Amino acid sequence: MSRILLVEDDTMITSGILYAFETEGYETNHVTGIKDARSLILSFLRIIFWIMLAVLALLAEVVLKGNIMNKEEISTISTSSPTIAKHCRY
Repeated sequence: MSRILLVEDDTMITSGILYAFETEGYETNHVTGIKDARSLILSFLRIIFWIMLAVLALLAEVVLKGNIMNKEEISTISTSSPTIAKHCRY
């Protein structure tokens, strides 16, 4: 699902725009000023950072094990990251 961040201080304009985007299936976030927009963007970037860190840790574990894992371990990884799992062998 795609996300839209709307920065607008006029509630009448905001309600119409948000309704249109949500009707089209977008997930919307609305803030009234640039300070709130920066804060929201930083919170999303923090989430992305921690997800990337988790993927890197998983990848490091796969590499350190020499790519040799049992079927159960590959099944666990494939649930969270199919891209990494396809490079594993057992």
